[in-house]
Amino acid sequence: MVSPKTCLRWLGVWLDSKLSFKEHVKIKVAAAQRSLALIRQLANTEKGLSAAGMRQLYQACVVSVADFGSEVWWKGQVHLANKLQLLQNSATRSILGAFRTSPTTALDAEAGLLPANLRLNYNQTRLAARILRLPNTHLPVRRLPDSVPKDGASIAEELIGGCPWDRMENRNAKYTTSLIRVLARLNRWLERNTILEQQGDYIPMSTTQSLTITILETPKDRATLEHKALLRTINLQTSIVAYTDGSLLETKAGAGIYIYGNGLSIKLAALVGEQCEVFDAELSAMHLALMRITKEISYTSKRTRQIWLFSDSQAAIQCLQHNRPGAGHQMATAIHQTISKLYDMYHIHTQINWVPGHTDVEGNKIADSLAKAGSQLQQRTATPTSLAWLHRQIKANRLDQWEEQWKTARKGASYKGEPQLKLDNAIIPLRKFDSSTIVQLRTGHGYFNSYLATKSTARKKIPSTRCNC
Repeated sequence: MVSPKTCLRWLGVWLDSKLSFKEHVKIKVAAAQRSLALIRQLANTEKGLSAAGMRQLYQACVVSVADFGSEVWWKGQVHLANKLQLLQNSATRSILGAFRTSPTTALDAEAGLLPANLRLNYNQTRLAARILRLPNTHLPVRRLPDSVPKDGASIAEELIGGCPWDRMENRNAKYTTSLIRVLARLNRWLERNTILEQQGDYIPMSTTQSLTITILETPKDRATLEHKALLRTINLQTSIVAYTDGSLLETKAGAGIYIYGNGLSIKLAALVGEQCEVFDAELSAMHLALMRITKEISYTSKRTRQIWLFSDSQAAIQCLQHNRPGAGHQMATAIHQTISKLYDMYHIHTQINWVPGHTDVEGNKIADSLAKAGSQLQQRTATPTSLAWLHRQIKANRLDQWEEQWKTARKGASYKGEPQLKLDNAIIPLRKFDSSTIVQLRTGHGYFNSYLATKSTARKKIPSTRCNC
């Protein structure tokens, strides 16, 4: 027999009859408090785990518990965000070794931790970006409104009278579903007519017969010597060498390509787009180089056995190694298809190697200068908005929102710090006693006369705010 309950747990989220999620937040905050109580035993204001270690434990063991499911329930509820903020206030005092009376806003800045409400906003925005990264066959993608810049058919649209995802919610027009509310987090960067980088289904990577990828795990100086030694072993009568590079100047990303060998000597500069990253420019340069080599091979009778492709971007090469859906997936898929085509038609093996950048490698220098020239060209056609660019905008927006909130926050008259997303480099290597002393001095709350003399219990013992000497 199943008895009725006021709250039901489904996929780790506690649902009540009114979907207020008050009980869910209460349960998760209580669990996070238990984890924080255990972590606080590892350090105090004078000894124990360092501030960096405490901060890492807090984010891994406390924040992950408290924020579980926040992407679903967060709608800007101040009373629920306050519960998470109180939890963080207690944590920042333990992390930094600060006094209880220290301004909590200043402690967030010293610990490099976003305030609770901004952290919840960031979690929901990241969810929206992850949804756009999913394959077209995924159920949430099929539920996207038709107006969302996503390749593939959708089966849902904003309900009549509801506020669409690309507009701000107001009293007269509310978001009709949680999915539309989550997508609305991206409307400052995406519009209905935005062309977004496509995320197709998984396509098998090139076989070992057609492609070999090598990344040297050696220091730059040694890797440069090994690269030069490799060049001396390449037979330019049967091989083609290509150096590729990407550049980002102001808001434009450019690609540079230098090809030589087997009678070829080609230099190309191309503009990738404005809403792109260097990562995208690196992949685009590799694809353009392979496409140009394919074109040249089809027009010449000279025999080519192997293609050597050199890039100074480990991120772009690693993207080719796994080829998972995400940033760069569309271009990585096109590169694999071109490599497979070269092998199937001409039995040419492609070797992609990492070369250290900004070193004494002539080919890489030429490609770098061509990439900078490409970023200064005029754009002729619309290019897709890169997911890597979108992710960078989301991360940068965290600090922008915090700085805007910082202007009206109560942070103490003596505090001169600014919001930051990491611990101060001066605090990271210090032992607990030293880092706590620095934080106490910065916040103006610590074991010194200027603070102790202001307390009623200490006025008799410390009549002056000046130092004894």
